[in-house]
Amino acid sequence: MFFPKPFYLSLLIALILNLSAVKLSASELQKEQSLSSANEVTLQLNSGDSPSIWRRDDSGVKLQKLFTVEDLYANLSATATDGDIMWDGSYIEYKSQNWLFGVGKKGRHWSPSRYNSLILSQNARPVPSVYLRYRTDFALDVPLLKYFGPIEAETFNGQLEQARGVPGAMLFGARFKFSPTRDLDLGLFRTAQWGGGNFNSSPNGFLKMLSGENHSDEFDYNQLGGFSASYTPSFSDRSYRFYLQGYGEDESGGLPSCYSKLFGIEKEARLQGRPLIITIEAADTTVDRTEGGWCGPNTAYRNGHYTSGYTHHGRVMGHSIDTESKALSLYVKHEVSGLNIDLAASKIDLNRDNLPSHRLSSTRKKGTTAEISITKPLDQIVLNTRLAYQDLDLKNGFGTKGLSISFSLSSSF
Repeated sequence: MFFPKPFYLSLLIALILNLSAVKLSASELQKEQSLSSANEVTLQLNSGDSPSIWRRDDSGVKLQKLFTVEDLYANLSATATDGDIMWDGSYIEYKSQNWLFGVGKKGRHWSPSRYNSLILSQNARPVPSVYLRYRTDFALDVPLLKYFGPIEAETFNGQLEQARGVPGAMLFGARFKFSPTRDLDLGLFRTAQWGGGNFNSSPNGFLKMLSGENHSDEFDYNQLGGFSASYTPSFSDRSYRFYLQGYGEDESGGLPSCYSKLFGIEKEARLQGRPLIITIEAADTTVDRTEGGWCGPNTAYRNGHYTSGYTHHGRVMGHSIDTESKALSLYVKHEVSGLNIDLAASKIDLNRDNLPSHRLSSTRKKGTTAEISITKPLDQIVLNTRLAYQDLDLKNGFGTKGLSISFSLSSSF
């Protein structure tokens, strides 16, 4: 949908990328765990992993290998499923101090939430793309920018699948994150589906999309823009974190409007001396109609010209509840007796306006989902068991009512 004059965010990111080894800090449970290293191969077997509203079907055999040559990194990831091989997670990257340039099928999660995102999440398969990123853990000694604190700027352009309403459509994305204080993290982001089909896919078309030039039969694009914020107050011993994210599909007064929203509160503690994280999160993709008659039901993740909507291989690239829906979720992460335990429970209200074209259900569905995942490291083997339940019957590929159990085994050698 129309989001004109987004040139300012693109200009800001371009400025930062033209100015000049980041060390990222995280809590004990936030640190990314990787079984791969320069001399290891990871073999992962996934069995019985039924698709649901919250996750894709990842059943199959996965082989992963990371190669390094000085500042060049190549991650090879192949998953064999039902006679097909997917290369999701494979990429090549070159790192130079604060810069990173890459190409490949690398997943993105743009959100202050560790679980969900309105704009780019793990709900859909990774989009093959070319990307550039700049990070610093200190404020730049540059007028104006020095007040932003540590920053991260990222931009990419990717190719969506061919079997869609506009074959050959591409996805552009740009994000700027900054931390003006120790307690506050802020972010601005923008994505756009552009080109493909009868639309202009040339460099000129790309520049018109960047500048927000008016739409026409030759130049059209589905643009989304928004913001995020995360606040960890020091007066609470930094054990609480409050976060929010919003994105708009249409423009009003030069800014996004017709918002979808995500809010969360997180508490870090220790139980029997082990880390514990409790999160309560709410998401809302319902959009009211404006006084001028714009927006309304079916606005989020939909577009009249890019008829497959904001999807990749049939799944929304943002929040998994899709358009015109709400979710209230509780998440718990804990370690006990050498086990990593993850609990999740959600109350969901899908397709609140009974839209026949809704991707998850052609009628309104209200229900509950629950899941427990237990991971046990054993020397060079990691075992995972997941038990899940949902009382909703959804369209093909998004799960049926009932109980499911899945197993995963990973080994590095």
